[in-house]
Amino acid sequence: MKTGQLSYAANFLRNTSASMAMTFAVAIPGLMGAAGIAVDFSIFNLKLTKLQGAADQAAIAAVKELSVVNTSKSSVTEVATGFVKASLANANVTVDVQIGAKNDSVKVTVTEIWTPFFAHFIGANVTPVLASATAKFAGMANVCVLALNSTDEKAIHMDKQAKLQATGCGVYSNSNHNQSIRLDQNSEMTATLICTAGGVKAKTKAVKPGATTDCPILPDPLSSREAPLLGACKATTLEIKAGSMVLDPGHYCGGLKISGTADVTFRPGDYIISNGVFEVSGNATVKSDNAAFYLKGEAATLNFTGNTTVDMAGAKSGNMAGLLFFEDRSVSLGRIHRINSANARRLTGTIYLANGKLRIDPNSSVAQDSAYTAIIAREIEIDEGPTLVLNSDYGATNVPVPDGIRIGSQVVLSE
Repeated sequence: MKTGQLSYAANFLRNTSASMAMTFAVAIPGLMGAAGIAVDFSIFNLKLTKLQGAADQAAIAAVKELSVVNTSKSSVTEVATGFVKASLANANVTVDVQIGAKNDSVKVTVTEIWTPFFAHFIGANVTPVLASATAKFAGMANVCVLALNSTDEKAIHMDKQAKLQATGCGVYSNSNHNQSIRLDQNSEMTATLICTAGGVKAKTKAVKPGATTDCPILPDPLSSREAPLLGACKATTLEIKAGSMVLDPGHYCGGLKISGTADVTFRPGDYIISNGVFEVSGNATVKSDNAAFYLKGEAATLNFTGNTTVDMAGAKSGNMAGLLFFEDRSVSLGRIHRINSANARRLTGTIYLANGKLRIDPNSSVAQDSAYTAIIAREIEIDEGPTLVLNSDYGATNVPVPDGIRIGSQVVLSE
């Protein structure tokens, strides 16, 4: 290259460098602003993620608080707020809690006041940071009736003027059959919720409220409950036909029959009735408080019939806590347990017959004086005109409610 050309090239480079430097100097504030805004949005997204997680967990916890007996709106708010504050320690947040009109959902809104360093200069809407979550019971209510049969028709069947009144609790059927719940001949069912995995066959006005179909199957809440130890036989094929008698807890082999005019009181504890029927018939009376009955073996079924009086409340503590009757899970499916007593006004606790059918068929009211009664059976049949009253006043008795009977575990985020 010639000398003149070299001089021209040098001058061009000097001029270009000066121009680039000038351009870069002018661009620096914009580049820094863009980088700053990117940082602001990164911080915003991090805060939003944390707030959303706190709102989700707070909403779930608050809905579960709704399941507690005698809970108040203020306690629900305290639970939600406590979860948010614990999750977002030292953050400048406010918490708004709204309980659904039907007391079946809670909406939690969490707001954090935050001033970005750059983004607000260009009017970017990144403050305040706000997240909300709504949790609700997934079509759930406290369990009064749960039919475990998952495939057959008439898992719950009512006929001939039968009535079921479930106060503050729900009726559930796990059967996916299109007649999972069936009501015939002027029968009526009333509950807080009627829910089936399959369908319902009934007159429209017979089911109040209208049944919810295609419900998720409820797992057996007592599937892990262990059976009591059998122990030696306290008595064998005991029959009591008259007079007053007090029985002690223990193993009654070969069944237990109470008939005639007998008046029997069961002391507190666990009773195992094996290889024979637990029968109450005639004009007999049976009474118990803090007592539970385990039915062991193929021949051990309930058979309460006639003009009998049944006044019973389940176990308050121990392995059988919350239970009144408990069927051996190893027995064959479909065995029938019958409550036909003319005066069975108190049956407090849980009737658990995982493999059996419970038939309730006296022409009278059943269980209306119980603080609460829950029935978990493979199938339930209510026939011949009884009115089965299933209360859920859990705070009115010392008989505890087994896990899974009271609502609270089936909670979902809906927003």
